[in-house]
Amino acid sequence: MKIQSYILNAAFIFLSTFTSCIDTNEEYEIPELEEVTTDSIEWLKLEESQKIGDYFILNEEVYCGEVAYNTFPLDGVDINSFEVLSNTKYAKDKNKVYYPLLTVCVDGENWGNCHAVEYIMDGTDPNSFEFLDKDYTKDKNHIYWRGKIVKEADPATFHMVIKEFDTTALDSRNSFSNGRITQDY
Repeated sequence: MKIQSYILNAAFIFLSTFTSCIDTNEEYEIPELEEVTTDSIEWLKLEESQKIGDYFILNEEVYCGEVAYNTFPLDGVDINSFEVLSNTKYAKDKNKVYYPLLTVCVDGENWGNCHAVEYIMDGTDPNSFEFLDKDYTKDKNHIYWRGKIVKEADPATFHMVIKEFDTTALDSRNSFSNGRITQDY
């Protein structure tokens, strides 16, 4: 199954690169979007023509990446329940949690952009999904770091210890750094 996914991604990257370099002689005007910002980390509803971090809604479709020519919308998003976790790369709707797991950058003659082509965090429960700290998140089943499951982590005992200048991720058996077990526990 993973080999099939890699083949599809390679084909997508090749086709998007090849087709994006063709000069269509069309003038593309970058749309103006309202940038929504906050100093805190909170779930925010994203509306038409608004942008929060890398996510934006344009023509009733959700995107993750730069607001530029040849950007593709995210598939299967429930736009009515879509929210972005401000000051992170996470988003969710009533069915899925999103994170830019694989981003493709394409350069044209006088333009370029980057957009997410893999973005669904498989098996994640959006109802219990929460941000912890230092790119760690969790739901009722798993701990995640930057959108990927930390298989060794126990969600029942996982917690963050915040000291004056340092934050450590721990569960009942291990200490974690950057989503991996550290040897100093």
